[in-house]
Amino acid sequence: MVRVKRLRIARRRFIKTIGVGILASIIALVSKRAYAATKTVGVLAKRMSYRGPGKYVYLIDITKCDGCMECVIACKRWNSLPWGNYPEGYPTELEFDTWTVVKKVAYKGKTYYVKRMCMHCNDPICVTVCPVNARFKTREGAVIVDTKVCVGCKYCVQVCPFNIPRYSEEEGVVRNCWLCYNRIVHGDKPACVVVCPTGALDFGERDKMLEKARKRAKEINGYLYGVNEVGGTTVIYISDVPMWELGMPKPDFIGTSSLAKLEEEQLVAGAPTGIALGFLIGFVLKFVEKRKARKRVEGERNHG
Repeated sequence: MVRVKRLRIARRRFIKTIGVGILASIIALVSKRAYAATKTVGVLAKRMSYRGPGKYVYLIDITKCDGCMECVIACKRWNSLPWGNYPEGYPTELEFDTWTVVKKVAYKGKTYYVKRMCMHCNDPICVTVCPVNARFKTREGAVIVDTKVCVGCKYCVQVCPFNIPRYSEEEGVVRNCWLCYNRIVHGDKPACVVVCPTGALDFGERDKMLEKARKRAKEINGYLYGVNEVGGTTVIYISDVPMWELGMPKPDFIGTSSLAKLEEEQLVAGAPTGIALGFLIGFVLKFVEKRKARKRVEGERNHG
């Protein structure tokens, strides 16, 4: 019920914004910059058209993780993300500049280390609700956000079943793990997988990884998480205890069917094409205005 309420709230915010979008569209039609941005959106719409299971699967074997944090460090280094001042000596929560963390969880007298990152859903709802197509999915399985197109509406933040995307007030955009796409597209493994010293992480062709995951789960009389949840995810956990006991959402909460398809059907049924177009153009205009505001702030800093 909580999940359904979140989706309803997201739709209400969509509707509230539609009126502004229609009015803004009149101005946007005569704005060259807005028109250029609209063309960019069209290009992005083509590249995000892939849906379904990707080419690869990312495995996380909870029983092998010792909490060394090498994966967190590798992520920061490869993606040129700043290392902040963390009370624990390392990040414990996902942030705009922290795309993966390893959480220490106690369960029945035993300590587990749970790596958290974007799950890269097979049919991501964040892609479905993005009004400017800043989010798209690749054939490799990565769900990516183009920060040059993102307008900071935060709909992806609101609807993500795993609470992953992070928004920056300063930058005005959302970011999260992109599965080291600039590596996997060339056949390499994500940076975090390469440095893992215990074999807790693995990455490879979907069928091979699924076979490995099922075999390992059988060996430890354990569980797999991500094979069916929300229609399946690229990231799959192997554990000797149910993952919802270690902080992941329960299957009966997020479901085993695609949230994206459910939301898409409801949006299409309830929103005429003309209104949707006005809404989209309105956000394009917001995109242009936000970039202007950011440049003004940067200018003031440089002169200050």
